Amino acid sequence: MKKQTFLKSVFALIFAGGLLTSCGDAPKSTETQATDSVAVEEVQAEKELAVDTATSVVNWIGSKPTGDRHTGTFNLNSGTLKIEGDQIKGGAFEIDINSLVVTDIPLEDEYNAKLRGHLLNEDFFLVDSFPTAKFEITSVEAYTATEGDSTATAEGEEDLSIKDPTHTVAGNLTLRGVTKNITFPVKATTEGEKMTFEANFNIDRTQWDIHYNSDESLADKFISPKVNIGLSIKTQ
Repeated sequence: MKKQTFLKSVFALIFAGGLLTSCGDAPKSTETQATDSVAVEEVQAEKELAVDTATSVVNWIGSKPTGDRHTGTFNLNSGTLKIEGDQIKGGAFEIDINSLVVTDIPLEDEYNAKLRGHLLNEDFFLVDSFPTAKFEITSVEAYTATEGDSTATAEGEEDLSIKDPTHTVAGNLTLRGVTKNITFPVKATTEGEKMTFEANFNIDRTQWDIHYNSDESLADKFISPKVNIGLSIKTQ
């Protein structure tokens, strides 16, 4: 496939490590369902910890059924987690869309810059109008395993689902001016006064009005609406 064609066949979104396999669609992970936004209630907690923006990262994987993929990252502008003991009670963080980095094409390759520009334009993030994205926690519960959690993974199949989750978190994800509520499992670990908040899930980008090449009738130009998001949020 020529690079120019490959460039036109890509997309991205917030939020899943840069693991690649020959699998063509989005990696296996928690499937989220976007619903209407939920009011964010003020939460009282023992501590409110600032997010360490230097070590926190949002990863993304965009893919096509033909097997093509792109991976990348976003940085955070700011954020806080509200903690009671070793339990998450609330929090929010802001994502810097302009910080988008493409990680699967060498930085010195001209197509890295072209892809990055394409992702930031009106086809995807429309960064001139919407330079940030935001996630605000609306509820937190202790994680309870469900029947679907035990679904076997075929040999050689990649599975980026979070392992040993501790919480189920719901929150409002605002992207390109659209706010939807999503729910996913989180693994929260503490070390001294610090906490690490890890998650991995798939979202449907069209629910945030990102429709570029999402029509299956486009055949080999079709880009999966699913985007894999990985969160690694660390407090200071």
